[in-house]
This record gives sequence, C-alpha cells and structure tokens, in this order.
Amino acid sequence: MTTPGALGQAGFTTRLEWGPAGLARAVADSAVVVVVDVMRFSTITCLICEKGGSAALSDVPADAENLTSNRLHNLEPGGRVKVFSLNGGALARTASALGGPVVLAGALRNAHAAGRYARSVARDGVVTVLAAGEVDPDGSLRPAVEDLLGAGAIIAAAGGDPSPEALVAMAAFSGVEDLEAVLLRCASGRELAGRGATDDVILSAELDVSSVAPLLVDGAFEDAAAS
Repeated sequence: MTTPGALGQAGFTTRLEWGPAGLARAVADSAVVVVVDVMRFSTITCLICEKGGSAALSDVPADAENLTSNRLHNLEPGGRVKVFSLNGGALARTASALGGPVVLAGALRNAHAAGRYARSVARDGVVTVLAAGEVDPDGSLRPAVEDLLGAGAIIAAAGGDPSPEALVAMAAFSGVEDLEAVLLRCASGRELAGRGATDDVILSAELDVSSVAPLLVDGAFEDAAAS
C-alpha cells in the first residue's frame, strides 16, 4: 500500500502534479500553483491579460465554451471575459475555493514569465506546476502532451530544486525541437484541428512571446504586474 506522503514530492521546491488529485496534494504545502492547460484555457487567459483584460472563471459553458483566440482581437483594455474550461478552469476554481497557494495560469507562450514570477512569490517555498490534462468521456484524466511540455518549460524557468517528476517534464520540453509540429500532431491538436481551430493550436505552440503572469484574484485572472 502506498502511503500518502510518498506521493507528495516532499523535499523538493519545484514539483509537477496532474489534475484534481495532484491539486489536492499541492494545496497542503505549496506557496504557488501554476495551472497549465495549453490548449486552450491557459493560452486564452494569457491573450486576455496581454490585452489588459481579465479572464473571469465561469462554471457555465454558454458562449464562453466556444471562445477562441480569433474572438479576442477587439477586446478593450480592462475588458472582462468569461472563460469556461472543464480542465484548467475547473482546477483554478477549485484551487481558489480551497485557499492557500497563489494561483497562476501558465502556458508555452508565457512559460518564462510564469515560472520566474512563481519563484519570486514562493522564494524558497514550493512551486507546484499543475498540468491539467484532458477529461476522457468516462471522466478519467488523460495526461496531455501539450501540458507536459508547457509544464516543463515553466519548471525550467522556475528553478529551485526540481523533483524527479519535474525533471522528466523539463527533459520532455528540452527534447522537442518543433513545438508547433508536435502540437499539431498530438491528440489534443488533432481534436482541435478537426473542430476548425487549427489556428489556436499554432498559437498555443508559440514559446515565450508573452511577458504576462496571469494571477487569480477574486475569481478572475489578471496580469500580476497590473494587480
């Protein structure tokens, strides 16, 4: 039988966790949790913050379920956009409700900014990079390639003392030369492309093109620099 403490990556200040179970472990002793849902919650959240807006977490699919990057072009600075997500958004809502750690959103496009901000807040404390993964039809977690790569990029920027799990994520990220090609061919990328959202996949593959660190404040993500 596995003891609970054996799964917690204790003794390491930079960790990788997956999904709701990983979040439950992370809230116990993490100073910062970075939610990574590259396709598309975290990427869209970054885009909203880049435009000076805020991404409000919604638990109602409605119109926000169909939000894509193309619909953000006309967002006015200070605008508030409701964003729905069964993966990253749901994890962020849960993390906020549980209280405790600072909650950030991280993607490939803001990996360095998110990782460095997380470490500046945590200092010598624990940064947990929480890969959202996907929800399979039976409700189980499906680890997602894009979230592993995004997590690895953020972990590399966060520094600290990475756990073995975090080191593997970094190795996965550093081993990929063409992020766009991988994201287009992975399961999540093919799914989005099949729904006509190929441009969103390409956008999600952009690395370190953004300097925002979306911070969850009162139910909405806004750039930490503007908080």
